[in-house]
Amino acid sequence: MNNLGGQIKNVREFKNLTQKYVATRLGMSQSKFARIENGAIHVTDELLISISEILETNSFSIQQFDKKVFRDLSIKEEYKPDLQLIIEFLIQLKDLHNEEIILLQKKIKLIESIQN
Repeated sequence: MNNLGGQIKNVREFKNLTQKYVATRLGMSQSKFARIENGAIHVTDELLISISEILETNSFSIQQFDKKVFRDLSIKEEYKPDLQLIIEFLIQLKDLHNEEIILLQKKIKLIESIQN
């Protein structure tokens, strides 16, 4: 299963939505949407944004959705998050953010060198 398609499926199931509902909202058949979730059809950025809107979330949340963090929300009255998982996720997010800053700084230097 394609990771992104699997993540879309995880979020859809977490939100208790059917493939038919999402597919109808996207203007496609249920079988085509099933192929998206199974990874047989490539998910473009535009399609991911449309799916995100239907699932009432954003593309980042779909890509980073973790069943381990959210699995008990629908069956437990009191939600006690795994703080270690949250901390690890935030550390990874911070590291990605720092990498992006470094890449942007390199791009700025490159553009400045081209202009000079």
